[in-house]
Amino acid sequence: GTTPTPTPTPSATAAPTGRASYTVHGQDYGWSTVYENGATAGVVGKRLEALKFKAASPTVSGNVTYRAHVQNIGWMDWTAASSSTFIGTTGRGLRLEAFEVKLTGDLATKFDVRYRANVKGIGWQPWSTNGQTAGTLGQSRQIEQVQFQLVPKAG
Repeated sequence: GTTPTPTPTPSATAAPTGRASYTVHGQDYGWSTVYENGATAGVVGKRLEALKFKAASPTVSGNVTYRAHVQNIGWMDWTAASSSTFIGTTGRGLRLEAFEVKLTGDLATKFDVRYRANVKGIGWQPWSTNGQTAGTLGQSRQIEQVQFQLVPKAG
């Protein structure tokens, strides 16, 4: 009677942790403090004019590229996220109407970026993911609040 050796249960690989951090530039209040991981940034009744977004994971390389659709300008160029870059405009009184966010490098293989906008006259829109458009086009509606999340991909 030998006791069979129990087969060790394979340990699931821990999903990488990621942090979404962002600041917004709004009508009358300028740059906000930093918000993280789904917290609401922005003020109802005040247009957003610009935003700065960063996605980071301690074990995963990669970055964010994003762009804004701005009143009187339309789609602006895709911008790589950094401490010195943002999307939209400041000091011109132009409303941010839509934006798109994509992950690059290994971040894009390990995470989804989710984001949504609270649009004047519409309210909170459904979540957009990985390059989809948040906000509206051709409706002259300002985005007033935003939320961002970095979500580990399943598997």
